[in-house]
Amino acid sequence: MAVGGCLRRKGVAMSPGVVACVPSSVSRIPSSPPRIRSPALTAASPADSHSEAYCGNHEIASVLDPAGLTVLSRSEQWYEAILDLLREANLTSPDELPQLLRAVTAGLARDFTIYLVDYEQYHLRELTGTGIHDGDSQPVEGSLAGLTFQNGQPQTDPEQPAVTWIPLMDSAERLGVLRVATEVSDPDEAFHHGGPVVQFANLLGHLIAAKLPYGDRLHQTRSSRPMTVKSVLLRQLLPPSTFTADRWILSASMRPAYAIGGDAYDYALDDDIAYVGVFDAVGHGLEAGLAVAVALSATRAARRNGASLTEMAHDAEAELTAQFGTTTYVTAVMLRMDLTSGQVTYVNAGHPPVVVLGADGGTTLLSGGRRLPLAMAPDTAWPGEHQLQDGDRLLFYTDGAVDVRDADGQFYTVERLIASARALAADGQTVPETARRLNQGVVDFHGGPPDDDSTIVVCEWSARAVEDALP
Repeated sequence: MAVGGCLRRKGVAMSPGVVACVPSSVSRIPSSPPRIRSPALTAASPADSHSEAYCGNHEIASVLDPAGLTVLSRSEQWYEAILDLLREANLTSPDELPQLLRAVTAGLARDFTIYLVDYEQYHLRELTGTGIHDGDSQPVEGSLAGLTFQNGQPQTDPEQPAVTWIPLMDSAERLGVLRVATEVSDPDEAFHHGGPVVQFANLLGHLIAAKLPYGDRLHQTRSSRPMTVKSVLLRQLLPPSTFTADRWILSASMRPAYAIGGDAYDYALDDDIAYVGVFDAVGHGLEAGLAVAVALSATRAARRNGASLTEMAHDAEAELTAQFGTTTYVTAVMLRMDLTSGQVTYVNAGHPPVVVLGADGGTTLLSGGRRLPLAMAPDTAWPGEHQLQDGDRLLFYTDGAVDVRDADGQFYTVERLIASARALAADGQTVPETARRLNQGVVDFHGGPPDDDSTIVVCEWSARAVEDALP
């Protein structure tokens, strides 16, 4: 599979998983080789791919010189698969990813299956490449695949030792899991942090994230039901739900997953200054979706033009007033944090206060920097300030997360949200899993998706938290 002509299990009797590398002098590679799809990539069934040769962009040699064979170790074979994946990725469409995956791992794995998490993070759905929901599905709660997704660590099936579930991530953004059924036993370290199989999975995660904008199949696999127009509009503007730097991690959760339209979040990081914004437009219809899209876009544009938090609020208010007059308004909280010192500045435009969950067990509400909601009436405010300590978490939320009622009419309340966040931190849950479980707790309390949008964003200033969230 290396450049110059590499071959897996074709034309030579070899043990399972052995790769034979053929000197380029005996391979029939044209001087300007056209892109040749492997028979495995175009095979009608996945089983065909396990016996075909796959040589990237190179023509397959029909004759092997036994004297020129070089046997690669299992780790080297996995790294060759990484190179093959890189070579083929540019000309692979999103719906072809399952076939490409099986082709480049032929001889290394009996089966290599992608499962993507749905937008509500209830199920992990198989990406088949042939249909929307015609494959396997694994629940996030109560399955080995789901446990892998939740804790970000590989899990070996005790009933099938050759089967391992591996997190599928783009950095710390949780996309799903991989089911790997190997043909021969790989050493345990191959599936540990930094091992070749995990590195292969990490590259695949980056590739899937890069392919998302270029087709519908990946989105269809992640959708258990159709999205509303306002949800499609808004999700096109949102950044990925999880981001990490060396001392900072953020993760967001939004419910209901397919009808969200009045809430939004944004973040950015440059020169050790992190920015986070959470927005909530009044109302629930398409106008609310348009209003929050205007607020997010206006603050993002102002931020990129070097504006302060106060100026960002002013620009958003001006745009909202120009577009909607006095018919709508948006609550917002915008925060900047120096990742070197932990110093926080923030402006709050009629939004629920950010909660600081101290590493020492204390709780602080960021109650300064107040002004009226954006476009309700002209207003301004001096930014509030707070000093974070290492290990402190920030909890952002919209009112839909605390105003839901149970069957008896009781509100969920911010006190219940804070208690749940503290319990999850004490249990050692990562920031992404904390955000997911907090919003799942809102859904469970209400007995179904909330009537109002519920958005929760959790951040932590800690190098340990970043390490815990990475595969």
